Amino acid sequence: MPKGITFTTIDLSRYADLCVCFRRDSYQCSFVDGAQRFDRQNGKDGKEYLDWLQKRIAELPEGCVHVLEDSHIVGQVEMRLLQRCI
Repeated sequence: MPKGITFTTIDLSRYADLCVCFRRDSYQCSFVDGAQRFDRQNGKDGKEYLDWLQKRIAELPEGCVHVLEDSHIVGQVEMRLLQRCI
């Protein structure tokens, strides 16, 4: 029986390669030149992205999570807090 969906803060020490794969895939879905654009902006190894993600996790750990289904990582969510402009 499925246990459902859970969320856990991204552990870059264990899952850096997976994080790069998720981000590269999001570029593939969003841009015509997705993989090439990702590589230009972040390097083929994704170092620039991983540096950015590490800072984001430090700022708001609960905003950078892996999505687990029955203990298997199936997705990644990156959120941030925005200042209200009122």
